[in-house]
Amino acid sequence: MRWEGGDEGVSEQIEGTGDDTGSPSTATFDIRGISPKGQGKPAVLGETTSTPQSTWACATCTFLNPVSAEKCEMCDSGAPQVGATSVVAVGEEEQSMDKSQPIDASDTSVYHPADADAWERQEEAILREMQEEDQRLEAVPLEREPAGIDHFMLEKPSDEALALYKSEDTTIAAVDKLIKSSNKDIAQIRTQTQVRPGYDLLRVGNYHEDASHPLPDIAFFHHRLTMDKVPQREALIRSTCLALRELCVTVFGYDARLVTLFFEEGAPSRFIRQKIMLNLAPIEKHYGANKGMEVYLSQPFTYTYIYGLLTHKLAHFFDIVHGSRHSFFMTEYRSLFMLQWIALLQSKGWDPEEVESQSYAQAHLYNVVI
Repeated sequence: MRWEGGDEGVSEQIEGTGDDTGSPSTATFDIRGISPKGQGKPAVLGETTSTPQSTWACATCTFLNPVSAEKCEMCDSGAPQVGATSVVAVGEEEQSMDKSQPIDASDTSVYHPADADAWERQEEAILREMQEEDQRLEAVPLEREPAGIDHFMLEKPSDEALALYKSEDTTIAAVDKLIKSSNKDIAQIRTQTQVRPGYDLLRVGNYHEDASHPLPDIAFFHHRLTMDKVPQREALIRSTCLALRELCVTVFGYDARLVTLFFEEGAPSRFIRQKIMLNLAPIEKHYGANKGMEVYLSQPFTYTYIYGLLTHKLAHFFDIVHGSRHSFFMTEYRSLFMLQWIALLQSKGWDPEEVESQSYAQAHLYNVVI
């Protein structure tokens, strides 16, 4: 036995008896590719063994798996069905593999669907079923939530606040009165430990871009210690609901009702417990406080900001940790929905190239937006 090193990697040569005649044979393989499970091993050219009909090659990653394995040990792809491909008989004469040549359909070592057309029809039927299920869920009416702040979070809410909370009046005037009547209660709350930014929030209620809509469906939270500022931010909340819904429907194909909005200066937007929470504070900082909806929607800022946040947060469904895998899925979202994003900008009368040239757009479109 001897070890070899070099630019091509580390390999091991083992000398032994090959056939029944006693003639020596040599098998070379890459020791870095040994399966951690100890059962299968990579399909490496030049490898020989004395146990034919013992493995099958994965059609996805070419890994050689034991014939008893129902799925690939490396990539979890299913084993080829009987008749679709044959078990690889190792120990036969090595065949050259030229990847530049087209795949030979008669080569049974490569998996081919038994009926590609039937498989495609099956996939289309599954897709239609999923779409019908989505439509069915969207048709189910939402249940109305009580208007106002979640006063059950307060230890001693005032009688007036409780009465307003239990009332059916959902107008902004009633919510404003509710907030003002309970400010004293809210200010008296003391936390036992230091609260991180973005965690000391109270639910104000559900909002819709249309103030007269009978069923507001996007939840909004606000920083507890500045609850008196909620009424003046109504236009900010509703304009963000509109931009969010347009981006979800026309670009990402995501349900805007699954996104929560909140306001707290200095707090990052969050992806917590598989839920997306977007902070509106940077939008107000850009445009100024107490503006009308037409102001908050007059520039692409609101759209590029939410677009960047959704790209960032949706990628977290694939990997919760910031790293190369998360960055990969952010890039995938950008490339997959690029045409829809450009079409949305053009529908607003904005030139995509000019939007991209803005300094804030550079940060929103190409960096990790928090």
